[in-house]
Amino acid sequence: MSSRKREASRTKKINPVYYIFCEGETEDAYVSFLKQRFRVNIKIKSKITGQNISESLIKNYIKEISRGINSKDDKTFLMYDIDSEEIKHRLLSLRNSIRLFSNPNIELWFLLHYRNQRAYINSSNCIRDLKGFNREYEKPKLNSNLERELIDNIDDAINRAKQLSEYENPSTSIHLLIDEIKRVKMGQI
Repeated sequence: MSSRKREASRTKKINPVYYIFCEGETEDAYVSFLKQRFRVNIKIKSKITGQNISESLIKNYIKEISRGINSKDDKTFLMYDIDSEEIKHRLLSLRNSIRLFSNPNIELWFLLHYRNQRAYINSSNCIRDLKGFNREYEKPKLNSNLERELIDNIDDAINRAKQLSEYENPSTSIHLLIDEIKRVKMGQI
């Protein structure tokens, strides 16, 4: 390899990787949807971990995927429902990650694209209310009607989510991922 090629490879900008650890298939489907929809100069790698998330699982997955090639702009996200105190406390103990928590579930984030939700709501009622707006909704899939709402009303959902109290029921911080993706799309990274 010529010294010119080696020098070029050293200075080549590495696109950041966003590692998103998801609780389940619905979260993973949403992450896949975002990747397709926003097409930004980042790699988004998601992994379904269920409730077995831990520091070592995160570290090992990132090590396996990155193969030692990291960017200072790489980020780790945790996309989880925190409808139980046990999982909430376990997730809060994990360091160096951006928390994308929804209480009671990710369907609250979807519901916020349709309406405001300020009163306590349990998981089954959240899904029921979402189905009131989108009869075809079935976990873990995103149908075309939901996908359209997730784009068309994203700013409304972000504003509604920001009005909720962090970690309380109802609350969601999934908007933090959208903010990050928008920031990258605008060239701010």
